[in-house]
Amino acid sequence: MQFRWLVLIVVAFAAFNSITGAFASEFDNEIDDDDFFSDNGGSLYDDDTVLDEDSQDSASGSVKYEPTWSSLDSRPLPTWYDEAKIGIFIHWGIFSVPAYGGAWFWYGWVNNQSTQVEFMKENYPPKFTYQDFGPLFTAQFYNPTEWVDLFVKAGAKYVVLTSKHHEGFTNWPSKYSFSWNSMAIGPKRDLVGELAAATRKTDMKFGLYHSLYEFENPLY
Repeated sequence: MQFRWLVLIVVAFAAFNSITGAFASEFDNEIDDDDFFSDNGGSLYDDDTVLDEDSQDSASGSVKYEPTWSSLDSRPLPTWYDEAKIGIFIHWGIFSVPAYGGAWFWYGWVNNQSTQVEFMKENYPPKFTYQDFGPLFTAQFYNPTEWVDLFVKAGAKYVVLTSKHHEGFTNWPSKYSFSWNSMAIGPKRDLVGELAAATRKTDMKFGLYHSLYEFENPLY
């Protein structure tokens, strides 16, 4: 079920990215949890927005971009991205376990949306919580090398993975998301790091999606 859901999402977002030119980015260094995108820059200014490395390169040269939409929107698209015919955007997380209602499944459930509520009544016991999906997110068939080989054969020029969605679960061992990350529960693996390592052995660009907004975080 997890794999089928993932394949559908990959196909959908690959088509979406190819048509609309959604943001993608490459980060050449390993993730440092103290500064999510490490020395390489790629700052995060708003939920759902990942900035590409060009802003960091420009900041060290003659052009400096400010953390405002007007400034960021003035940046030209990277040549490699503008010329790419296809890219892979992977939405993958705890929500892939129920594989129902998309990545906003938890939001619909806790807000008593009838479809999600009925789905839980029909498929899980009464006291089942969203956190109980955690151990079921095993990623048992996850083979990043095979994924990357497939992406390359498909002609993809970049791959972007969801590092954290609105459920707050991180697909890497974040110390700020203790007990709710892919190393502490479920796969017991660094899903982000493994895919990054496999991708960087090819000519594809690697990027990450990261959402600051979280459904159950009191800050929001």
